[in-house]
Amino acid sequence: MSTPVSLARPAMAKLSPFTGLLALTLVLTRLVQLPGPRRTLSLGQVQFTVALNAALALAALLAAFTVVGMDWLLRDHPAYHPRRLGWHVLLPTFGLWALEAVLLALPLGPMWWFTLGVGLVALVVVLWAEFIALDPQDPRALTALWALQAVAYGLYLLLALAVRAASWRLAFTAPWLALAAWVVARRLWALRPHPPRWGTGVWVLLVMGHLSAAWFYAPLGPLAYALMLVGVLYALVPNLLEPQLEPVWTALLLWALALVLAWPPLGGKG
Repeated sequence: MSTPVSLARPAMAKLSPFTGLLALTLVLTRLVQLPGPRRTLSLGQVQFTVALNAALALAALLAAFTVVGMDWLLRDHPAYHPRRLGWHVLLPTFGLWALEAVLLALPLGPMWWFTLGVGLVALVVVLWAEFIALDPQDPRALTALWALQAVAYGLYLLLALAVRAASWRLAFTAPWLALAAWVVARRLWALRPHPPRWGTGVWVLLVMGHLSAAWFYAPLGPLAYALMLVGVLYALVPNLLEPQLEPVWTALLLWALALVLAWPPLGGKG
């Protein structure tokens, strides 16, 4: 007897090796440090260097594995349509890149392995939720929506935290965080019955890119900087579709927490 659509679940025979392959690639990203060519680019009076090293190559490999693996995993669902694969690839790919950025910023040790383990658990949650979200009539669909939303904002927080802690240059920080915010917004909007037009995402790119740059030189630590940006994104994503007060209050709480964390450098001696 075939499994009803409402009870469909990813096959462990596929989920386990897929997750294991991604975990191995993440470990190699941290352990394999191969030198590569460096390219210096000029943008007006600003020059920055791009290192074409193993981390960049493995990031591209992670994206390729995610596309192929998600297609392989989701094909077991009766409601799967290959034309919508792109929507289901967005969040896992973004999550893996965010996790890679965090792992590269952390020194190798117990905290590094703990972060890897927590990140892989979050990845499995995303894969399960993406599988369930294929069928809007699934009784677990609302839970999957909440899981995807929580993981999406959590991953954005980790990415902003890692970028700030790694002291990326402004030329990389603002575009990368703006693009990541756009990915989060588009994926969460796609879960709605009537997602907005693509033009709506431009506002996310503009606002998050502008604020990432505006707060770049502010006396904010990595966690405070990340909380400020997540607060904006959490309020922006739903309010671009319809006015909602609850996300704004949550954003204000996150900003208050960020200011409390930033208070010592603001009040300390210069």
